[in-house]
Amino acid sequence: MNSLEHLYAVQQIDSAIDALRHRRAHLPELIRRRELDAVIDDAGRRRVGIVARLSELEGSVTNRDAELTAIAVRRKELDRRLASSSVPRELQGFTDELAVLVERQRGIEDLELEAMEQVESLEAERGRLDDLVASAQAERDQVAAALSAAEEIISRELDDLTSRRPGTIDGVDAGLLVRYDKMREHFGGIAVARLDKNRCDGCHLEISATELDHMKREPAEALVECEHCGRLLLR
Repeated sequence: MNSLEHLYAVQQIDSAIDALRHRRAHLPELIRRRELDAVIDDAGRRRVGIVARLSELEGSVTNRDAELTAIAVRRKELDRRLASSSVPRELQGFTDELAVLVERQRGIEDLELEAMEQVESLEAERGRLDDLVASAQAERDQVAAALSAAEEIISRELDDLTSRRPGTIDGVDAGLLVRYDKMREHFGGIAVARLDKNRCDGCHLEISATELDHMKREPAEALVECEHCGRLLLR
């Protein structure tokens, strides 16, 4: 087994490690957990807005209740004065003020009714969001458990591959290993490809007959590259 064959074995380990890391980063459970986190966060933000609006409405209702109380007190006073006065000008003034107060009272009561309808709608939406969060959180707990189990399996496989790599590297020339690492970075992970008949299994392009003939004349330990992609070729 020559140095390039050892390096190809390293490549297979590294490719398997890359595949496992990619799989771990794109586990369906991980994607679903992120989706559920987004649902929970969005519902939380919306709930904060609803609570703030309910607080505003509560403050408005409190102020209107105070105004209604003041109107009731004033109307009672006007009714008393209307009953006790016999001066036409006073009676007209009391009557006019009473009409204004009655109209104002009706307007406030209409606003309170509208506010109550808003409160009812907002509380229903808050309840719906609470149910949504509870459901999403329950699913998230299940997904998190499944994710942990899947990640544990991948971690064991990675540990196994990582432990095998140093022994495989022992058969590789140090200078060639440096070249390999640079090529892996350049080629997105695959630095050593196998020559499959007349095709590079790295770029999947056919090697010309002239180049194939040249490769055949090279010593078995010679390092040759794909004429198309530049990867090292194991013949």
